[in-house]
Amino acid sequence: MSTDRAPSTYPPAARSNLVEEVHGHRIADPYRWLEDAADPAVEDWSRAQDALLAEHRADWAERAALRARLAELMAVGAVGTPVWRGGRGFYLRRAPEQDHAVLWLVEPDGAERVLIDPNAVDPSGATTLDFHYPSREGTLLAYALSVGGTEEPLLRVMDVATGEVVDGPIDRMRHTGIAWLPGGHAFYYSRFLAPGSVPGDDHKLHRRVYLHRLGTDPDTDVLIMGGDSPRGRYFWPSVSRDGRWLTVSETQGTDPRNDLWLADLSASTLDAPALRPFSRASTR
Repeated sequence: MSTDRAPSTYPPAARSNLVEEVHGHRIADPYRWLEDAADPAVEDWSRAQDALLAEHRADWAERAALRARLAELMAVGAVGTPVWRGGRGFYLRRAPEQDHAVLWLVEPDGAERVLIDPNAVDPSGATTLDFHYPSREGTLLAYALSVGGTEEPLLRVMDVATGEVVDGPIDRMRHTGIAWLPGGHAFYYSRFLAPGSVPGDDHKLHRRVYLHRLGTDPDTDVLIMGGDSPRGRYFWPSVSRDGRWLTVSETQGTDPRNDLWLADLSASTLDAPALRPFSRASTR
């Protein structure tokens, strides 16, 4: 790579005198102005940075060979572990040339077909399949797609046999599990609150566990757990294979510990399961 170039003159970035007091400490943030991407000054500075990189990159004789070698090394596919429900298998597979994995279905007779291909849904590559949960019988599939890199998935329910969407979309679904009840008529899930519902705080830090019945408005879903929980709690519901036991794992932020709640659904209604703590982190 060429090293004969004269030292670069980087685009100037003005330093402001911005100083804020945070928890009793004075913090200088002289480049805060660069955070406003719509500011014409920031746009000019970004264009100058791009131009500087392009000027240097023109001398990188090895760039094409490096790009080709990296493409060769990364041109590998991947196959996920199948999940079997009702004689059907659901698994992810990505070919070397694909940006995103495709969800495949294995029928009871061994025939395979594509259920959801994010690459076909959006050839630009900006749509991702965030998660998927087949029902116990394998007849329905709850899946979530996010568009444009937002990481804000919308949940829908598909009839596996026909590919028809039979429920949804449900928004505010980041970081949740789907706990199907036997028969596929309903599931438990967690969802963060709607914008503006928590004055002065980030609504995405407040999650609740709900029961959703297919074909109903998700905004009328029954609150199951979390109504009095503090901010930053995550909930992961699960239902046992026989449909008797509901468990909810509760964590605080990124803490590796968890609390576990348990309810016997045969002894209570689905709308009001008698959840009790099964195990709790000692420092809670």
